[in-house]
Amino acid sequence: MLYTRNNTLKIDLPLLMKFTDAIRHNSKNFLYAIDDFGRDALGLSPKNICLDPAHDNIPTYELLERWDMNALIDINGRAKASENTPADVTFNKEGHPVCRSGHEMCPWGN
Repeated sequence: MLYTRNNTLKIDLPLLMKFTDAIRHNSKNFLYAIDDFGRDALGLSPKNICLDPAHDNIPTYELLERWDMNALIDINGRAKASENTPADVTFNKEGHPVCRSGHEMCPWGN
């Protein structure tokens, strides 16, 4: 389900409800849902999108970046590191990437 928050009324307003088979992974269901939403968005263009750890994968981040959406996704605690991560990048105990010089990286582009 895609929804928006109305802070004045303090309620969540549904934008799209999509029922799918449980056999498909959540990250794939999201792709179908966001595609449907894009076709019928009624002039809305979201800038921020919050997703659960099932969506913590490189293709989802790349797609949202291409669509100029800010990704707010919990880190998937089951994954230690991505196979696409450069060899000189490590992760601290909170799961944040750390560069060669020992500084925690921030999510501001590549």
